[in-house]
Amino acid sequence: MPAIMLAITAAFLVAYLMLGTPDASGNETENNNTGDEVTIILQRDAGKITELSYTLRGSERLTFAYNSASAKWIYVPAPAYPLLTEHLDYMAAAISYIGVYRTLDTGDTGIYGFENPAVTIEVSYADGARYAFAIGNQNSMTGYHYFKDLNTGAVYTIDPALLPYFQVSLEDMFAYDTLNADVEEEYITSLTWNMDGETETLENLTEDDRRTIYAAYQSLKPAACADWSGTDDALASYGIGDNTVTVGYRRAVTSADESGNEVTTRVAAKYTIRFGTPTDDGKIPYVLPNSRVIYLADYSLLEPVVSLIS
Repeated sequence: MPAIMLAITAAFLVAYLMLGTPDASGNETENNNTGDEVTIILQRDAGKITELSYTLRGSERLTFAYNSASAKWIYVPAPAYPLLTEHLDYMAAAISYIGVYRTLDTGDTGIYGFENPAVTIEVSYADGARYAFAIGNQNSMTGYHYFKDLNTGAVYTIDPALLPYFQVSLEDMFAYDTLNADVEEEYITSLTWNMDGETETLENLTEDDRRTIYAAYQSLKPAACADWSGTDDALASYGIGDNTVTVGYRRAVTSADESGNEVTTRVAAKYTIRFGTPTDDGKIPYVLPNSRVIYLADYSLLEPVVSLIS
């Protein structure tokens, strides 16, 4: 996270310095910072943030907490939510280093857009400091946005690069699980299914068998989440228990020989997926290894492999 923040901070400052067109608007009264001069109004260590929240126009407020010891973010209303934190790292870096172009009289908020801002942002730091900002309308002549410090009431113009960092929904931050990339079609060796306590294994696979199994495996790449809570009740509601399908394969392992040359060998490995009860709309719920998130796949895409084991 520190490396990302440093890079984003540097890029953010460069953007400020490069985009230096004066903001000419008849609805602004200039107090200072004429021309393309940038004034830094906030410079904090993003790694010291404890909470970050923002509200996009027309959306609900999203609040996230950051634990610096574990370097992890959580979605405060639902800590179990699988969170892709890259967006939050960028937001934290951007809001912790703010440069403005001009300081304005507050003027008509209808013109500046703070009655219904594009986004409002609140951020807290470990030392207890709290900041609140709003990004308003965009000036049609300069492209700059109006930016308000909600604690002091001061209004500025700011580079438009800040707003996109926060134009992210909670769904955009969902961290989907991934399939194991070690499973390669030509090295699939078996297919084992355990249904209702009975286990059978298909071995001595043909090339067509491996192709069918691999295609079904790829169709399980997570794309539709049914339930991310991870609770036993959720698993039970989708019929997910001990029914599994296991793909046996030979995994590539790279090592060095006595001369330091890389040597690749193949070792036996397994990948087990738990399945639930097919739904009335043609979906089948499943859970990947080391996860409790329930995903849905089109059952029709699995029918060819089902024919191998039926």
